[in-house]
Amino acid sequence: MKISRKITLTIVLTLLLLLGVGYVGLHYVVGNKFGELERLSVERNRERVRAVVQAELDQLTILGQDWSEWDDTYAYMASRDPAYLAANLNARTFETLAVDLVALYDADKQPQVAFAYHGGKLLAQTPDELAPLTDYLVRYGSLKPNGGIWFDGERYYLLAATQILTSEGEGPSRGTLLLLKAFNTRLVHQLQKRTNLSLSFLSPQQLATSLGVTTLARLRANDSLILPQEERLLTLAQIDTLREEDPLIFRFTLPRDLMLEGKAVERRIFWLLSLGVLLFGGLVLLILNGYIAARLQRLSANLRLIGEDGAVRRLLVEGSDEISQVAVDCNRMLDHLDSLRQQQADSEARQKLQHGALIHLAKSDLLTGEDPGQAARHINEAICAGTGAVRASVWFSAEDRQSMYCQDLFFLPKLHHQQGFHLPYALIQGRYESSKPEHEPCLILREPYDLTRFGAMLAQLGLEGLSGTILMAPLKHGDDLLGFIIAERARLEEVWHPDELAFVLSVCDLSAQTLLTLTKLQRLKYS
Repeated sequence: MKISRKITLTIVLTLLLLLGVGYVGLHYVVGNKFGELERLSVERNRERVRAVVQAELDQLTILGQDWSEWDDTYAYMASRDPAYLAANLNARTFETLAVDLVALYDADKQPQVAFAYHGGKLLAQTPDELAPLTDYLVRYGSLKPNGGIWFDGERYYLLAATQILTSEGEGPSRGTLLLLKAFNTRLVHQLQKRTNLSLSFLSPQQLATSLGVTTLARLRANDSLILPQEERLLTLAQIDTLREEDPLIFRFTLPRDLMLEGKAVERRIFWLLSLGVLLFGGLVLLILNGYIAARLQRLSANLRLIGEDGAVRRLLVEGSDEISQVAVDCNRMLDHLDSLRQQQADSEARQKLQHGALIHLAKSDLLTGEDPGQAARHINEAICAGTGAVRASVWFSAEDRQSMYCQDLFFLPKLHHQQGFHLPYALIQGRYESSKPEHEPCLILREPYDLTRFGAMLAQLGLEGLSGTILMAPLKHGDDLLGFIIAERARLEEVWHPDELAFVLSVCDLSAQTLLTLTKLQRLKYS
């Protein structure tokens, strides 16, 4: 598979993965946030219902306190005057006060008079009918607090019980005034208007019948319960009553506007994110396939042309980025390879000359003759032919090791040979041994200071110094230093190649024993 396809596939898979992770994260964050807002809205409305019910109970308690701390009521409990009942406990009073039962108890918690209002009629209540309320008052005395919710087995009531005192709120107490207000249609409608909720009240038995015993058990365990539906939230909650086993349960529904809005926001953000990812992916792929991949293909095509027939010698450099740097580096590599090939060709050409010069030298009869000067001349000519040196000279030490004689000096441009010069042996030897690199047999002089000193030494001999590098190769017999072969370049930029050094050393090895023998023979001849 092409690298462009691999990169394209990787980018597409990565973007899909990021899109999936973004969707899950978006759903988690936005969904949870709007779910939290929805839950807070439910809790806020739940507490509003409880607060409104408590407010109704507080109003009933205040109404009962107004009646129980009234001198007429206080007097009635002592005189039992029927005129009080006729003037105050009538149908009009019940309709005005919107209560369903008024009962007067004496100080011993026994009912004295009680009326219920039902269906537009005023009904007197017997002690038997009031027995549950009487039993509760006897058992718990004054209610703490003076209000609560009462359940008679069929209906829930708001109950307020206040002590009968004088208008100044002083005693002794002559009994208890009891007011009950039923959770009828009228009261529920008022609570719905005050809370702006679709509110209803029911008993645990009614809840178990409508929603099941399991739902009732969950509500009892959690005090409130939220039942999500597709478009609405059904909320159940309970309010404690004076009888703990019969809590008042209320229910209301809320539209899931927040959750629907959250899903809409989530969808909008997701589509915007998808559009951004699509545009980004398209842009990346366009750049990759239309720009980068195309340049890589052209680079690859050029490299194939170079590798196949060499018609293209260098790569086209486009731009100034990493791909262009690859082309630049490839061109540098090609330049280096060309340089290596040229060096190899030059080395082969030099080695060909060197082999020819070395064979010609080895076959020459001059090395086997009796004239060391002629042998040195032949050696210098071989050195210049094999290395391209402009001048070469052979220096051989005297037997007393005090002087070093020039057996021959060959100046190639002039085809001129000279001999007979001599220099102190210690001067050249010390110069050589103190300057040559360690473990290297040859000394190459290339520094201007060294070249100047060497030129000054030649000037003392009446020779003209050159400005190129100088090679001093030792003539040795074993460890015994016999002399030097000195080769000089015409220009400083001309270097000595390793093959040239090896050639000069080969000439030294070939010439050392020959020159030593010839010199000894010449000394014997002229002694």
